[in-house]
Amino acid sequence: MIKHYLKMIWKRRGKNAFLVAELILSFLVVFGVLAFAMKQFQKLKIPEGFITENIYNIYPSLNVDDLDSLEFKTKREQFKREILALEDIRNATFATEVTPYGNSNWSTGNGDGDENGFKYNTDYILCDQDFTDVWNTPIKEGNFFKEEDLVGKYVPIAVNQLFVDKFLKDTTALGFAFEMNGNDVIISGIFDHFKYQGKFGDETPMALVPISTRWNNVGLLTVATHANANEEIVKKMYDITARITKNFDFWIEKVEVVRKKKNKAAWIPIIGLFSLAGFLLINISMGLFGILRYNISRRKPEIGLRKAMGAHAGHIRSQFVGEMVILTSLAIIIGLIIAIQAPLLDVLQMENLIYWKAIFLTLVIIYGIVIACSIIPSSQAAAIEPAVSLHEE
Repeated sequence: MIKHYLKMIWKRRGKNAFLVAELILSFLVVFGVLAFAMKQFQKLKIPEGFITENIYNIYPSLNVDDLDSLEFKTKREQFKREILALEDIRNATFATEVTPYGNSNWSTGNGDGDENGFKYNTDYILCDQDFTDVWNTPIKEGNFFKEEDLVGKYVPIAVNQLFVDKFLKDTTALGFAFEMNGNDVIISGIFDHFKYQGKFGDETPMALVPISTRWNNVGLLTVATHANANEEIVKKMYDITARITKNFDFWIEKVEVVRKKKNKAAWIPIIGLFSLAGFLLINISMGLFGILRYNISRRKPEIGLRKAMGAHAGHIRSQFVGEMVILTSLAIIIGLIIAIQAPLLDVLQMENLIYWKAIFLTLVIIYGIVIACSIIPSSQAAAIEPAVSLHEE
């Protein structure tokens, strides 16, 4: 039977060539879209590791060119102290502008590794002792550093679990000492996640490092307010910032608003790709209907003759559906040869399991559409009366 289907397809190879090309293109596009979407949706399973509700970022832009280190430290402490004195403030923390849903990132590493063979590359944030409390990032092992911990030989830092899994999986992480940015540091705490680039961002190894008193840029003050705080708190923070910095070159943003905008923007390419894939699948459906209806009109004598010789309606129906399934299979074989190169060459840089899931779902979608679109025209062919079709011939 399959041999007969192949003969019928070959006889109409000129008419079927465009449909085969469209099926190959659609298979590859749907596969790519599903692989990309599954990779993005997989990121949603990873917790962000912090809160964004009732969090404000103040970018004070304090000019410290004319201040010595002591004056700068005094102003910085005064700024935080006056913000904390406001009634609706829960806590506040100084950090660099590498912040959740910000547009900055800092990374560091040790290239080929140290003399002990330890090699790492990590993003990091310089912050003070209140950082994890403000962002509600719990330390699951060890402790987050405090000001009194900064007097020893080693600078205490906290790292996320991904840092441990990637660089210290065969070593006890707590108490592990190494060099970072010219300082001797020691891991004093481990937290689970801190996916600061957004819900659709990649989780990276992360280190939280104490901000130094020698740091000559206030950078950012992140403020956590109580849940019942009203909007007047923003004006109060604005007035304090303007008075202490003595300029108006600063801004205050609500992190939750930034979060919604950034996550909303992340959906745009996904929706666009799904729309493209949907458009191609609609074209396939229309093409299948058109080709089958044309074939039926041209093959009425053949259909009538088969029915006159005893073929049942089911035989006629299965013949047309079978021809389309075989035609689709030929196109998919070519598409698979191309698609399988993606996991082999790691073109999209994702787990192999995602590739194979995307290929399987694409097969289900393409075959499902082909079979569904073949049923109605093939049923119309099966309903043709032998006497009428032979009389027309």
